[in-house]
Amino acid sequence: MSILDFLFKKELVYTAKNHIDYFKVAQLFKNGGLKYKVKKQSTHSSPCQPFSADEFRQPVIYDFYVHKNERHLAQKLLSTLNESKSLELSNKRDRLAKQKEFLKMAIDWEEVNLLIQEWSSKKPLEMSPEDAAKISFLIDEIYSFPDNQKTVVESGDLFRKYLYEKYAKLSPDSIERLVYRFCFLNR
Repeated sequence: MSILDFLFKKELVYTAKNHIDYFKVAQLFKNGGLKYKVKKQSTHSSPCQPFSADEFRQPVIYDFYVHKNERHLAQKLLSTLNESKSLELSNKRDRLAKQKEFLKMAIDWEEVNLLIQEWSSKKPLEMSPEDAAKISFLIDEIYSFPDNQKTVVESGDLFRKYLYEKYAKLSPDSIERLVYRFCFLNR
């Protein structure tokens, strides 16, 4: 199929609202063996060139076009993308629901102290799901922040500060292991 032929029979199938969305859809179409054209509505010269920090913050729109005969395949591929997004949201809702369950329970701070000392000697993957839920709850209880307001790095820094203040007897190495575990659980 020639470029001219493609241009006269192209059909808009998706509009990406940011760079991350663009790369996800481009990868999806590429893996699905779908030929596509992209029209960019922004000042940046090419999606293949690196972005500066300022450009990454600016809104950008990419229109994805496919040949009209391949529209059905494009929609089929895009539906898998939507399914994975809704699964992600569902998992996040489940996690928040579990945290709310723990909020209803009385906190035994003595147990929390013992758990923190125990966690500092464990490797991240050795932690039981119950312990993982407890530490996740502990962080929420201490800082009471919604998931979407702080990055893992910011909340990890807050947890490190908390540990240095409240658990001065722990070695810096133990504290770093705990912070790593917290970031591992909350990424």
